[in-house]
Amino acid sequence: MPRKGMDVEVVEGIAKSMSQRARSATSIVESTGRLIRGSEKLWLGQRADQWLADWQAEEAAVRRAAGFLEEMSHQLIRQADEQRVASGGHGDRSGSEHSTAGRIPPDPNEVIRVALGLLSAAFEPLVRAVKQAFSGLSRPVPAPPVIDLSDDALDESTVSQGSFGDCWFIAAVGAVAGRDPGAIRKGIRSRGGGNYTVTLYDKVVDGNGRVTMKPVEIDVEFVEEKGAGAPGKDRGKNFASIYESALEQHKGDLNGGGSSGEALEMITGRPARIEVDPNLPSIDEIERGLKEGRIYTAGTVDHGFTDIAGNYELGPTPDPTDKEMTHVGLVPNHAYMIDEVRIVNGTKMIHVVNPWGPGPNSQDAWSDGWIDQQEFRDNFESVASVAGGAS
Repeated sequence: MPRKGMDVEVVEGIAKSMSQRARSATSIVESTGRLIRGSEKLWLGQRADQWLADWQAEEAAVRRAAGFLEEMSHQLIRQADEQRVASGGHGDRSGSEHSTAGRIPPDPNEVIRVALGLLSAAFEPLVRAVKQAFSGLSRPVPAPPVIDLSDDALDESTVSQGSFGDCWFIAAVGAVAGRDPGAIRKGIRSRGGGNYTVTLYDKVVDGNGRVTMKPVEIDVEFVEEKGAGAPGKDRGKNFASIYESALEQHKGDLNGGGSSGEALEMITGRPARIEVDPNLPSIDEIERGLKEGRIYTAGTVDHGFTDIAGNYELGPTPDPTDKEMTHVGLVPNHAYMIDEVRIVNGTKMIHVVNPWGPGPNSQDAWSDGWIDQQEFRDNFESVASVAGGAS
């Protein structure tokens, strides 16, 4: 039987909607399929094989439903085109009868209702399969780190720099932790559930040259997997991890470089004293500063060079695989922590600590060591310090 007149524009709209839904269904199946197939590396064994076989069967059912919906949309488009031709180029709203060639689909609204019903029914096992996938996979998800802020956990020896070129910052974090743990506890505020807010300080200079330190609060949203942490093979996350993540969110690239004086100011909000070669402080002066509670870092000589045009180029930022070191085991162009001066074998010596920390990151370099006045002057070109606080 020929159909009654057709509102061509409405029918075309329904057809387009059906086609869009079909493509959306196919896209969902494909993206979910990629995710599910990736589970093969995470879940092995007979149960996993059966689960993947079940998924493939359900995936095929959804694709068939999407294909049916697409085909129904094409049939509607063909019928609309025929109606337009039969009515002289306009969709007929009059209700008069018109002949159409070929197979005539049922009412468009009925088509879309049935097709969407089929698609919905096909999606039910898909949803069940995905839920089963994620309940079945026993892939461990790291819980947010709960940071130990006790005095025992806050020390120069409890930091390990990780894979980023931010020794200037990690050395400062470790130095502050060891000499003024209260500043670290003040700077990290727990928001519960392993979430933290870190206070850093930006130096602001007004038009009259007055310097103030403006506090900036950073809600730490992530912790770099290969970033700073506790020493050792597993390099668990600790206060250094949280501070490093705050730095990355606040400043950007962790390999962008900086100075330990800047880092000490950023962490404590106190103005730094920066002394450079040839005006480095003596070991006696550093000893007096330590007794007064000052917090020290020092930077080794940079093995840079001057190019043919007379422009000075910095040496490369060191990383834990570097083998180039001085005869006493110090890495060039690197930041160290200073925590003690004492008499060793009759000679007054200074204790320097490498932020790479003990363990595999240190390679052949010291994790810490004692050097005398001459070795200190031969190998270091800068010293940065800030006043300590009442911890």
